[in-house]
Amino acid sequence: MGPAAAGAGSEFYARLAKSRLDGAGWPGAVPFREADLGGPDWLALQVASGPPSAAGGAAARSVRLLADAGATALALTTAREACSGSTVADAVVVSAAAWDAGLTSAAIRCWQAVTLPTGAALATARWGYPVRYVASLAEVARSANLDPLLIAALVRQESLWQADVGSSAGALGLTQVIPETANDVASRLGRPSVREEQLGDPELNLTLGVRYLFEQLRSFQGVAIALAAYNAGPGNAARWTTPDTDPAAYLERITFGETRAYVEGVLAQYARYTAVYRPN
Repeated sequence: MGPAAAGAGSEFYARLAKSRLDGAGWPGAVPFREADLGGPDWLALQVASGPPSAAGGAAARSVRLLADAGATALALTTAREACSGSTVADAVVVSAAAWDAGLTSAAIRCWQAVTLPTGAALATARWGYPVRYVASLAEVARSANLDPLLIAALVRQESLWQADVGSSAGALGLTQVIPETANDVASRLGRPSVREEQLGDPELNLTLGVRYLFEQLRSFQGVAIALAAYNAGPGNAARWTTPDTDPAAYLERITFGETRAYVEGVLAQYARYTAVYRPN
């Protein structure tokens, strides 16, 4: 399980996400253009928020320099500290620097740290709910016949789009796949075995993680159940299943608090991604 939380109002968004699920049991591929996916327009955000302070500009430069030097952990810490209690203008310039350096999680955490104006524009929404690695994500979505925004929601929940992140449980990369699971999936796909360091590759990680999610969807025919299986294993997910496959009812039967929060979180973020990228 990744670091992103469902946040306030998760039940509302989970129910909204439920209402968007099609009759096939999971959100199949939706016609989309890759150009419709992506991240924020940083220039538009900077114009809208105004000039940053001298401290904000200095922090942004530090983030870039540290990232270029390979000091990723220190760059992430610098960005987080700079955005804590900062103005929107400072958070924007620090986030833009983090984004350019591939530190997407820092940009999202900056978005979480500031109070945004009412009626935020599309660029602001995409700041908090970006889509990175668009070509790879689009390809795996097509191959699995899945809505790319569902995959985006899972990735945001798991890793905040940070490709090199790992968990204490040994899960790795964008989709936080366990190496043993990754190799099982690779074998079923007829691919060679995977080394742990390879799971930091966004394309490979997305391919294996999304395939595993697809396998759970095919087995359980329901998004909430499949997400529970992804987080807690198919055996546990099956244990909570009854003939009533209503997502809200299923959530109530999950006995692992972490897994319940995980499923709610992904469904919440799926609804938010849908609202941002498919508002009509």
